[in-house]
Amino acid sequence: MVKLLKKVENVLNAKLSEFRNGLEEETSGRILGFIVSSAFTGRTHEERQARLAKILKKELNSADLAKIGPIVTMTPEEADYKDVLETDG
Repeated sequence: MVKLLKKVENVLNAKLSEFRNGLEEETSGRILGFIVSSAFTGRTHEERQARLAKILKKELNSADLAKIGPIVTMTPEEADYKDVLETDG
């Protein structure tokens, strides 16, 4: 049986372009963290979260969905912002 974290990573990797993640599984089994995709470029926070929810609801059962915690959605540019700060300083 595939662990939920791996399942979520595989689903999102298949559905989102340039996918990267910092997802973690807590000891309780809850999945949370962040994901990065160029699919979020030009989209509002609400649009990003709606897309994420749509993907997960289509691919996961209700028991798995109940274990999904907060997931931050970022564009590649937002995720690399720290690198910009470090080179400017």
